[in-house]
Amino acid sequence: MRLIERQLQTAVNNIVKWCDTNGHSISASKSCCVHFCRKRGIHPDPEIRIRDVLLPVVPDVLSNTSWGANRTSLLRVYQAIVLSRIDYGCVVYGSACNSTLQKLDPVHHMALRICSGLFRTSPVQSLYVNCNQLPLDLRRRKLSLAYYFKILSMPSHPLQNVYMSTSMKRLYDARPSNIRPFMDRMKLHISELGLPNVHIEQRNLFLFQPWNTPRFHYINPFATYSKSTVAPVVFQRVFAYHLSQYSRYSTIYADGTKRADYVGCGVVIEDIIHGYRLDTSCSVFTAEADAIYRALQLIDSNMPRKFCIYTDSMSVLEALENYHDCCHPVLPSHVGIIGNEPADSAANSATTHLPLAVPLSDMKRVIMHHISKLWQESWSQQLDNKLHSVKPVLGL
Repeated sequence: MRLIERQLQTAVNNIVKWCDTNGHSISASKSCCVHFCRKRGIHPDPEIRIRDVLLPVVPDVLSNTSWGANRTSLLRVYQAIVLSRIDYGCVVYGSACNSTLQKLDPVHHMALRICSGLFRTSPVQSLYVNCNQLPLDLRRRKLSLAYYFKILSMPSHPLQNVYMSTSMKRLYDARPSNIRPFMDRMKLHISELGLPNVHIEQRNLFLFQPWNTPRFHYINPFATYSKSTVAPVVFQRVFAYHLSQYSRYSTIYADGTKRADYVGCGVVIEDIIHGYRLDTSCSVFTAEADAIYRALQLIDSNMPRKFCIYTDSMSVLEALENYHDCCHPVLPSHVGIIGNEPADSAANSATTHLPLAVPLSDMKRVIMHHISKLWQESWSQQLDNKLHSVKPVLGL
């Protein structure tokens, strides 16, 4: 044990030395160590130090069904160490026959039983619901579809322009046991799940150099106010004062909205209302961002002057990286601010459809929604399951 302790201490000293050399720091008070050992019998834990500070040893990190860490910690360990290895390469090996793929299910089930502490007689469907984990077949389908749309977002990918000839399609239709190519398999999954046929936004990885990324600036005059505790008239007064400070600027209001079957954005510039309707696969974040983008396009088409673009989406402003010669203040939504309400109405009632490509991140949410719907349909059929009467609706 002393030899192992010296080797571990040497490794920790090398890590601390590397961090000091490269501008990083390790806090000894926030660090701890875990003792994994195959040595049998009672033996003391190793004493590992960082700058002469002894690190506490965390006992019983992993567990069995009756002892050890809680379910959340165990699920995180399982997802990071075991499930990540099962997911790796599932796009390739997912084409295997069901009898071969089912050999992985006992590993998944045993890990979930250890994490949740359920009995061996508990149904596997209850395992999935109790641990909030997808079955492996649905998980493979989700990851494969996400990779398929990722291929569509990369123009230089070698599978981007691969198409199956008509004769090959007839051959596979006549011999269903033959494994189809990946792209063709995914198209079948898309039709089975009812996913929308959309155009995926192309990724431009070299638009800005990492060392020359433009910075963005926005103004938030309402940072010290909370909508839950402050009356709308206060926001209106603050906004009126802000307008007086920027009286030389022309005001533009941008807003986006999303409902179950509708996504739109609106822009109000100099009392002229512009409304645009987006694809239903787009998220509200995309709608808000596209509203700002349309506002910038309207600025470019006008004569050179100063503009203020007002939006109620803090998440979009924080995510923006491009810099334009205008400032973007943030507004609280639905507090009666004149100018923002017409933009919201235009976003909710737009009829002009924009042929906007759907971002890959939005498409992943759509895939997760359809996979969850498929899982819910399967769970709804488990009427004899006792857990179904307690939890009939799944929640991811």
